[in-house]
Amino acid sequence: MAHCGYIGKIKPGKVDDYVKAHEEVWPELIQVMKKAGLEKEICFLYGNHVFIYREAADLDGALDKLSREPLNQKWDEYMASILEKPTTDSSDFFLQMKEVFCM
Repeated sequence: MAHCGYIGKIKPGKVDDYVKAHEEVWPELIQVMKKAGLEKEICFLYGNHVFIYREAADLDGALDKLSREPLNQKWDEYMASILEKPTTDSSDFFLQMKEVFCM
């Protein structure tokens, strides 16, 4: 099982929007995520910072499939009004973190 953590930042004043979006996440999106191969995704919030943990048998393959799904692209467009890009030259909203320990 492959796993990874990602970190991102919510725009000022948009934390409630981020929480609401995930309380009301589209059921069809969950189906698309599972179909792509994601077995687990957990989002943690600290202030306006978000930590995301993902698991899949083939994480890179699952994320590649997911990136090509129109419904996931629509979700990403929706979240673009809520999330900050970590750098001006980045197309992603979340930076992949380097794993240093796993028990």
